[in-house]
Amino acid sequence: MSIGCTKTKRITTYYVAASGSDSNPGTKTKPFKTIQKGFDLLAPGDTVIVMPGDYSGKVLLIENKHGSTDSLYHILASDINNKPHLTSGISIISSSYIHMSGFELTKKHFDMKGEQSHHNLIENFDVHHVEGVQIAFSMHNLTHDNLILNCDFHHNILFAGSNCDGLAMYGDKRANPPDGPYNNNVMYCRSYFNNDDGFDTWWSGDGNYFEGCWAFGNGKDENFNDIEGDGNGFKLGQGKYNHPTVFNCLAWKNRNTGFDENANQSGKAAVYNCTAWKNDYNNFDFWEPPFTDKVVNNISYEGNVYLEGADDFNNSWNLGLKATADDFITLDYSANMGPRKPDGSLPDSDFLKLKKTSQFIGKGVDVGFTYKGKNPDLGYN
Repeated sequence: MSIGCTKTKRITTYYVAASGSDSNPGTKTKPFKTIQKGFDLLAPGDTVIVMPGDYSGKVLLIENKHGSTDSLYHILASDINNKPHLTSGISIISSSYIHMSGFELTKKHFDMKGEQSHHNLIENFDVHHVEGVQIAFSMHNLTHDNLILNCDFHHNILFAGSNCDGLAMYGDKRANPPDGPYNNNVMYCRSYFNNDDGFDTWWSGDGNYFEGCWAFGNGKDENFNDIEGDGNGFKLGQGKYNHPTVFNCLAWKNRNTGFDENANQSGKAAVYNCTAWKNDYNNFDFWEPPFTDKVVNNISYEGNVYLEGADDFNNSWNLGLKATADDFITLDYSANMGPRKPDGSLPDSDFLKLKKTSQFIGKGVDVGFTYKGKNPDLGYN
């Protein structure tokens, strides 16, 4: 009687160090020199571990690679608190189930494109001082179902006299429907001191979602002085098929608007349970027909609101409740600008969180998200 055996795939881990050599075998003691060398050898489920150091050279190109739900391609920093520094840019083209974590990226941008770019996880990135492009971290051309988690985008400026967003998902306005990204999640990210916008969904597609994100000081320098650029926190237009949702986010001290519809013609943008403070033009700005965008359970503090183009209700201004400093635990945002926690999550801060005695406790309505108490609170918490 013969007994059959099931072959188990061998999972391989390669190592990369700035002091290594691509002629090495890629072991921990004899690592490769370039991330590209390590990645090119990966099969689904394999991992390349990148040690701290400076990495330059050609753009890291990830093209036509496809893993699966239980077999991702992993490109991981050995220590997310001592990130490998890349100055050569990263491009993900028509690739899926790629997991990248723990990198610092400057000078060149991060680009993800192609309808086959989906179910990728990009986390713990620090993207800053990217030069010569309009977007520091871009997603376009029908990319979908990707997660951007615990990343920072800041101090990105196009010095040639134009503007640079922190993170943007954008499509082709000439197409119908636009070839914009859809069903992507951006969670617990910060975008700040970019000379254009923090987060932008220009001519994007359906189902893009932002949660727990902070946008501040866009269109300003680190001393909050105005610089060239639009300077919106969350810009949610344009297009007839652009249906973004923003939940439990903060926008403060941006040069223009905190939460901006930006002529979104879909009527299906939604902003729930967010707080905006001291944005120079408007805290919330929705004005484009068909006037059906949802703006619900939000707080505007020390700033203007223009909501002629939205179905807005149960916000601080609808209820006739004027926010004051006494509603919030603190107005000190210094912790929000500090380092992330060792696990990569946002720093602890009580900035613009409600006191238990706030007039906004329990004044919200159920919009489909989990909440405590009899009714949801207003604003960010």
